[in-house]
Amino acid sequence: MMAKTGAVLRLRRQTRLKLSGTTHGKIRGKVDPRSESPLIGKLHQSDNVLELRAIAAAQGLSEKLFRELVDLVFAAQSPKGAAAQRVAHDPLPGRERLPRANKATLAFQRFRIAAVIGNLRLSGGGEARPLTVAERAQVMAFLDTTTDQPAWADVAELLGVPRRSLAGTATAAADGEPMATRPPVNATHQILRETKVKEVRDWWAQADEPSREALVQALSNAGDLGEGSPAEVAAAELIESLDETALGKLDSLHLPSGRAAYSVESLRDLTERILETEEDLHQARQSLFGVANDWRPPAEAIGEPVGNPAVDRVTKIVARWLQAVEREWGAPLSVNIEHTRDAFSSESSAREAVRENEARHKQRRDMMEELRSELRIEGEVWDSDVRRFQAIQRQNGQCLYCGQPIDFRTAEMDHIVPRARAGSSNRRVNLAAVCIPCNQAKGSDSFAVWTASCERPGVSLAEAVERVEHFVVEADMRGRQRAKFLKEVKDRLCQTEADDSINGRDLESVAWMANQLHLRIAAHFANSDTAVRVYRGSITAEARWASKLEGRIEMIGGGGKTRLDRRHHAVDAAVIALLRPSVTTTLVERQSLREFQRLREFQRLRESRLRASQCLTKPDETWKTFHGSNPDNTFYYEQWLGNMNRLTNLLNHALKEDLIPVMENLRLRLGSSAAHDDTIRPLDKRRVGDAIPAAVVDRASSPALWCALTRSEQYSPTDGLPADPARSIRVGGRRLGPEDEIGFFDTGAAALAVRGGYAEIGNTVHHARVYAVDTGKKVFFGMIRVFHVDLAAHRQEDLFAVDLPPQSISLRTAEPRVRAAIQAGQARYLGWLVEGDELLLDMTSQTSGQVAQFLEAYPGAVRSGQVRWRVAGFKTASKLRLRPRQLAAEGLPDDAGVDVRKVLDQPGWLPAVDVALRQCGATVVRRDALGRSRSQSSAHLPVSWSVR
Repeated sequence: MMAKTGAVLRLRRQTRLKLSGTTHGKIRGKVDPRSESPLIGKLHQSDNVLELRAIAAAQGLSEKLFRELVDLVFAAQSPKGAAAQRVAHDPLPGRERLPRANKATLAFQRFRIAAVIGNLRLSGGGEARPLTVAERAQVMAFLDTTTDQPAWADVAELLGVPRRSLAGTATAAADGEPMATRPPVNATHQILRETKVKEVRDWWAQADEPSREALVQALSNAGDLGEGSPAEVAAAELIESLDETALGKLDSLHLPSGRAAYSVESLRDLTERILETEEDLHQARQSLFGVANDWRPPAEAIGEPVGNPAVDRVTKIVARWLQAVEREWGAPLSVNIEHTRDAFSSESSAREAVRENEARHKQRRDMMEELRSELRIEGEVWDSDVRRFQAIQRQNGQCLYCGQPIDFRTAEMDHIVPRARAGSSNRRVNLAAVCIPCNQAKGSDSFAVWTASCERPGVSLAEAVERVEHFVVEADMRGRQRAKFLKEVKDRLCQTEADDSINGRDLESVAWMANQLHLRIAAHFANSDTAVRVYRGSITAEARWASKLEGRIEMIGGGGKTRLDRRHHAVDAAVIALLRPSVTTTLVERQSLREFQRLREFQRLRESRLRASQCLTKPDETWKTFHGSNPDNTFYYEQWLGNMNRLTNLLNHALKEDLIPVMENLRLRLGSSAAHDDTIRPLDKRRVGDAIPAAVVDRASSPALWCALTRSEQYSPTDGLPADPARSIRVGGRRLGPEDEIGFFDTGAAALAVRGGYAEIGNTVHHARVYAVDTGKKVFFGMIRVFHVDLAAHRQEDLFAVDLPPQSISLRTAEPRVRAAIQAGQARYLGWLVEGDELLLDMTSQTSGQVAQFLEAYPGAVRSGQVRWRVAGFKTASKLRLRPRQLAAEGLPDDAGVDVRKVLDQPGWLPAVDVALRQCGATVVRRDALGRSRSQSSAHLPVSWSVR
């Protein structure tokens, strides 16, 4: 019933919009100053209001009730907006009543810049000093308005000092932000100033500060704009002026997420204090609010909502699991978290990420084949070969250092800036394709240091920087991304100091939510000795390879760790649990050494006496034998290797004995997603006096129509209604004669009447109720799919026990024999199923068809004749949609059979309910937070049950 819009706008004012439909589809409004209902903006669209008015007229609703209905419909909020209403308050003294600010606000964006500026120190000729007020204003103006992501070298250049004189750049940023490895910028200002929505871009350029903040508030809180100030009205008018396309683009903007520790008012005061004095954030807090020297803002609870539904689900799961661990075993010794780029994505986004990842891998494989074919490379083509080939193309076939022609056979790869100790940065911006003489002459120096004394023709800093300007970058880099890449290469060329040795910033994830989890979990275990760390996913992969666990794990499908077997997540979790800082440092150093040595492989083969001595701790050491850059790291690394060997044996035992559950949260509440499919189909129109079969009666377009037809004395449950030229019925207070038309769904699928026809609702099943039916001759199993539309009025009740009237869509679309058995009292209720439920089925009776082909292809999925399945949906009134619980279609090999692919992917295995429950003796497994099967619960949580 709601129109599709890209943003939800709700502006609270002391007004009411009185609505009346017109023949032209417009809305006339009059202000009633006595009322306090929402003034609806973009969502009060005329077609929706007219539809509501038609419904109200058909049902005889009063004007007052109609207006209340309109207000309720258009006051709907997204989950983002709903979460915003549960925001905690400012912990600073005197500000406790103020809500904490969203991190998208301009106030927070400027505060985070100011907090980092307050930490900066300038050294030279004596003690390091803080920036002066004038210097702070200069840096703030630059970082607040820049359209790029500058480096600290840019800030040093702005201040007119050498980069090495600028200290304090690696201290933690404000309010739990990641380490400030790069200067913070006003991300919100950058995003909205450059949005593709021209109207918003132009508006933003002219708007004053309060209006800008009002727009940010509307976008980040799903449209809750407060009390209707002039700034809020200006933001509301902008959104209301946008068409659907522009609204969609606007709603897809990714503004900074999360909540600051303080209110907008406190953020502004702290920012002003830092910029007008030489105080840092700690000192400014003391000066303004008189807090103690050791005062810190309280950390949020682990499961505290942040306003992003996907993130909130993850934090809730983490909180529930850690609390269960603590109850069972006490505070853990350590909590290690792995963060992957798409960890908090929706299911559809995750699938898209998988597709993009597979496309990238295919592109890389194709390029390797092209290299092998065109350049006649013998043996394996490495990623390093691809990098060298790409670098040569990017540099127009020129040595970056001297400009001489190079090709794949004569080029070598060099790190523009080396690292102080083992390893080196292998990012594209630090890699250059160079000629052999330049590479030999440069040695282990930074390019800027070497070129200052080098006498080779063509070698100069200015000429190298000029060559970068003419780079032909890869097709996936355009516009700002290209400019940023070129600038970073130039910065590397100009850098005189070696990179710092590998440290915590190279190991830990700097993703916002990973850092938030770190802070929250550390605060939760503040009174224990629990160590909390967050690592990047690439470190976990390196740990698997370095310990040789990768190839020795025995998973379904064979061949070591595979994404086919979902339990690979448990393998990674076990690997992560054994990590410690010294081991991760060694792993990153090994990874860096491996990349470096592979880049230099061609050179070592050509000239065996040349060694990459600047990145090795011993002259004859390779990445394979590297176990640490100091004795302590070597000791802990070798101890870790032994532990990983034992872990491999334990994991293989657990995998073989089916001791690792695959879990997911069950969605038991009513959802707030689409109520029906998008396609609108015409109703099957018939006259009241026509003959109407029973099957057609069950497809009546409304429960009221179904009741009117089935209550007729002429109605037969088997034959329906005979033709009767005198028949009349009463529907919703209206009497319909024999010639009046009535509508039916032109499908046996579950459907819902909408304006213009009907739409199917088969994808909105909330749960299925399972019954055993005793006919006297045999017992069979069936189910009733319970649709969201039949539960909407029962949100506050037990949804699994709500009585379903005969006219409900759920019963009308049920399998006839199951519905008849329920009405006759022959059906025994067994329990319910929801999507995501785990079914343990005995598969010994399934010896043919697609599922038999799957069992033959993957016997490792079978244990004692049983297979674990996931309820992936309810295909029809009598069929389930099941997929193997432990397997993922994304890991299917290319040569998988068609039948196997169908079972794992689309459409899944589609057994009749009777087959799954009676022939396969189903057990429905419900688990607690620690993965144990739950057989009973005093808290009324879902419990396992069996049909045996």
